Amino acid sequence: MRANGVSYDGVNGKTALELLQKSHQVGTKDYAGIGSMVIAIDGVKAEDGKNFWGFYVNGTMASEGAGTYKTKAGEKIEWRLETIQ
Repeated sequence: MRANGVSYDGVNGKTALELLQKSHQVGTKDYAGIGSMVIAIDGVKAEDGKNFWGFYVNGTMASEGAGTYKTKAGEKIEWRLETIQ
């Protein structure tokens, strides 16, 4: 894991969350109406009200959840521990 996150390549037909879980220890929390949210990667936890794990596709924050986003070959998927402003 990088100092502030992880990155990996997309795979046709696999969700971003599936790929993350395949190569890292992942903690999630389920929220009604929005699904699973990543709260920890490889033991690094997001702290309520302080930071969160942001999910990016090709450098742009994703507009849907990692559990439903189907990746594509050639995409760069990133998770960044971000501070809540």
